[in-house]
Amino acid sequence: TPRNPLCTECPIENNCVARHSHLISLLPVKSKKIQVNTRYFHYLMLQYEGLLWVHRRSGKDIWENLYQPYLVENSYPLDISGIIITPQFKEAAFSYTAMEYSGSSTQRLTHRIIQARFFTLVLDSKPDLASLNGDWIPALNLDKIAFPKTVLSFLKKNLYF
Repeated sequence: TPRNPLCTECPIENNCVARHSHLISLLPVKSKKIQVNTRYFHYLMLQYEGLLWVHRRSGKDIWENLYQPYLVENSYPLDISGIIITPQFKEAAFSYTAMEYSGSSTQRLTHRIIQARFFTLVLDSKPDLASLNGDWIPALNLDKIAFPKTVLSFLKKNLYF
């Protein structure tokens, strides 16, 4: 305690850098508070004939090498009307019979808050997503894949497995 040190009672008094350098009032240095950023993940649960599309996260970002559904990340939360006008959604050109909001969750990491929203898309044709390095997985096999906690909780809650 820099303001009221009990140096004579301290078990490391003989090896104390602060005491021997006369820096008791300056040490320990308080670390800076970590700036917490919020990221908004919009997961599209692409379903086609009992299959769900997932891909492995790559790059030097959170959850590297874990799997996730189709992701539309944005700087603020979106609803269905906001998602369908994003470049990621337009480029994929999904042909779907239904799209609905399926729920949300929040996960706090050390320096990030992940606000995840889930949307279910029932597709009437299988889109070409080969460039995104993903796979169509039978819903029964989803429990064999490593997902981030946020996605895993959603899948369990919504009885995907």
